Amino acid sequence: MAGGQRGGGGGGATNGRDPTKRSRGELPLALARSPDAPTAVERFVTSVKPADYNAAWLLVGDRSSLFYIDLNDGDAPAVIELPPGTHVLENRPLGGASPKVDNMRRLLEPLGAVAEAELVPALRAVLANHDIPAGADAERAAGTTERPPEVAAACVHTQRYGTRSAAVVVIPPDPDARPRLWYTDGPGCLSPLQDASGLWPEPQPSAARPHQLR
Repeated sequence: MAGGQRGGGGGGATNGRDPTKRSRGELPLALARSPDAPTAVERFVTSVKPADYNAAWLLVGDRSSLFYIDLNDGDAPAVIELPPGTHVLENRPLGGASPKVDNMRRLLEPLGAVAEAELVPALRAVLANHDIPAGADAERAAGTTERPPEVAAACVHTQRYGTRSAAVVVIPPDPDARPRLWYTDGPGCLSPLQDASGLWPEPQPSAARPHQLR
């Protein structure tokens, strides 16, 4: 689940469910209503109660900041501001041992040397990758997860569930430049990227903005 801010930020949540609780689809939308990530987090922690939702882990960021939100337990969401770098979030808390995260980092590492014109196709290839890391079988054998090993791939295909869509968002450093968004209407391995950048309105000139990104 993901949402985008008018000013060029966004939020997304990972999954796990109990049908009696409120939809976590509300969470990225709530974060996207703010003009920047710090404001979104400030509003979020004072208005959202973890007990109302199934466990969720979210990232919300803009051009200059990125935050991790843990909506698992407690009276209020737990928030950590993350440093610049590569951050991979799956359906578990950030920072724990994860064969999937390790595999995604391996796939993403070469992209640092990719030319800008080739970056979006290269990211799409990562999102369409079906490699299952060896550690996924070890996790299942050790009883630390009941998920099938295919879930550890970037693009998931199992009998019960799988990847429904993939997306690439590019946020230019210039605050007067509109973010770019591409998405697939189906699994990233089977569906072409579609350009949905026009969903963002034309940005206001910096001088006309009442609130600047921090």
